[in-house]
Amino acid sequence: MVEANAMKGYICPSCRLLVSASAQMLGGDVMCPGCSSLMRIPKLNESMVFVDPVVQTMASYVHVHHNVSADNWRDDMPIDVLSARAKGLPWAMLLPSLALGVGLLLSLIGVLFFTHSKPVGLTQAEVGTEPAQREKVTQSPVGEPSVAEVKALLSQLHQAENLDELALLLRDVPELHSKLAHYYTGRKITFSSPLDVIIRNEVLNNRGFYLFETSVARGVRKGGVVIQDSNGSWLLDWESYVGYCDIEWDSLPKIQPKLPSLVRAVRLRTEYYNQGFNSNEWQSFKLSSPGSAASLIGYARRNSASIHQLLPIGNQYGAMDVTLKIHYPENVSDPRLVIIDEVIASDWITPNPK
Repeated sequence: MVEANAMKGYICPSCRLLVSASAQMLGGDVMCPGCSSLMRIPKLNESMVFVDPVVQTMASYVHVHHNVSADNWRDDMPIDVLSARAKGLPWAMLLPSLALGVGLLLSLIGVLFFTHSKPVGLTQAEVGTEPAQREKVTQSPVGEPSVAEVKALLSQLHQAENLDELALLLRDVPELHSKLAHYYTGRKITFSSPLDVIIRNEVLNNRGFYLFETSVARGVRKGGVVIQDSNGSWLLDWESYVGYCDIEWDSLPKIQPKLPSLVRAVRLRTEYYNQGFNSNEWQSFKLSSPGSAASLIGYARRNSASIHQLLPIGNQYGAMDVTLKIHYPENVSDPRLVIIDEVIASDWITPNPK
C-alpha cells in the first residue's frame, strides 16, 4: 500500500525531467514543470517508472533541457543530483593513471641522473663512439690493468729519452711519429714519475680502454687512458693524455685556420650569438682546454648530425670532453668565434679508421 503523503519520482517522457507526485495523483495528469507538457501518473497496478529516493519540488530546478534525445539523458538530470555524484573522485580510473605517471617520472629521473657525465677534472670522458667506430684491441677479452702495471708503464714513460723509445710505450694511431715530432718540437719529453695510481673503470662504449688517475709532483693529479696490445702489454693513449690538437690550443686565435683543424676541448653549452650567428640556425658552445685561460665559442648548425653528439641525452648542460674539427669563418673579427665542422669523438679517444 502507498501511504497518502508518500511521494514517488516519475520521469517526464518529453524532456526526461524527474517529477515528484503524491499518491493522490495516481491515475491523473500533471503538468511537467520543465517542458509544460502533460504527463499521466500511472496507477499502482499499471506499468510505471519511479525513482527512489524522492527528489522534492522539481519545479525548483533551473537546469532544464528541452527537445533532448534519449542518448544524452545525463544532461537532463538536475544540477544538485549531478553535483552530488561529482563529489566522489573516480579512483578506479585515477589510480592506474597515477601509477603510470609515477613510473614514467622515475624512468625520466633514471635517464637524467644515470646517463654518464664525466667530471671536468679528468682528461677523458666515458661517453663512447658509434659501435662501428669501437676499436678491437685483441680477439679475446682483456682484463683490467693492475695498479702495478699502470705504475710501471708511467715509470717507463718518465725514463724515455727520445721519440722512438716513447712511441714503443704508446697506443699505435695513424701518423703517430709525425704527431710526436710536431708536438715535441721545442719542448722536452716530460712524463712525471707517478706517486700513486688509481684505476677508475673501463671507458664506457670503448671496450679495452681503462681510465686511470695518478698523482704527480706538487699534488697535481692527472687522468689518462691505457689499452692492452695483442702481446698483453699496456700502452698509453698519448693523444688523449696530452690533449693533442693539430694546432696548439693557445695559438688558435693567432693562426685562425680557415680549413678544418682537429682540436680536443671541453665543451659546455652556452647561449652567445654575435657577428652573424643567430640562435635559429646555430647552437653555441663554450670550448676550453684544461690548463689554458683561452676559450672559444664554437657554433654547430642545428640541423647537422653533430648537434646530437654535442647534446646527448643526460648531458645537455654538463661539461663534456669532445674531439672536434673546427675552422674560422671569413669576415668575423672576433678571434674567439669558430665553426664546428665535425664531431670526431664524444670524448678524447680518437677511433682508429676502418
